[in-house]
Formats: sequence, C-alpha cells, structure tokens
Amino acid sequence: MLLAFQDNRAKAIDQYIRSLFKVSQSEILFKELAEGSQRTPAGASLSLYFDSFTGDRRSALRHVEVPCLIVTTPDSRAVGEYMKSKISRASLEVIDGTGPALFLDKPQAFNQILETFLGEH
Repeated sequence: MLLAFQDNRAKAIDQYIRSLFKVSQSEILFKELAEGSQRTPAGASLSLYFDSFTGDRRSALRHVEVPCLIVTTPDSRAVGEYMKSKISRASLEVIDGTGPALFLDKPQAFNQILETFLGEH
C-alpha cells in the first residue's frame, strides 16, 4: 500500500477507499472521499497509516471506564472480542456483510445498534 501510494497517490487512494466497502456505493461517494483524502498532506497520511499498524494502545483499553460500543465486521470480530474483554463496560456488535466502512455499507443496521446502545446508557 505504501509503495503504491508513493507511485500513484490518486490510484492508491481510490483502491483503498473502494476496499472499505462490501455493499455497492455510488461513484459520487468514492469521488468525494478521494478528494477529501487528497487534501490531507502526504506525509500525514503515511504517518497515520503506518501508525495504525505499529501503534500499540492495548494497555490503554483497561482505563476506559465509560460505556463503550464496539461495532465491527465479521473479519474483525476477534479484535472486537479482545477489546470487549479489556474494557469493563463494553458491548460488542457485529454487522454481517460489511467492510470497514460498515456505517455506510449498512447504515440502518448501524443506526439501530447505536440507538439501542444510547437508549440503554
């Protein structure tokens, strides 16, 4: 990803954005997300991307004391279960058939889960 980003940033951004979804989205959405991504300085983008793989914040999870909703995809269920086991007041929901942008892939399901959680807390 980082090499592709360096070779052709616009193409790499487009491929990355499209990988976030499992449900068909409009080309307008892809265009708007890509344009927004292009406004982020390249160095900042690379730093954030790299940090997402190298930053280890697991020790901070035990300090979360407020109710916490973890909504994830089936592919990331294990990460969600780990987080739930470390956060004392966490609940976990998995939305099938979604990519990382699950709130856009299945907005009704996501919103219902969020409304239920907020109604309970």
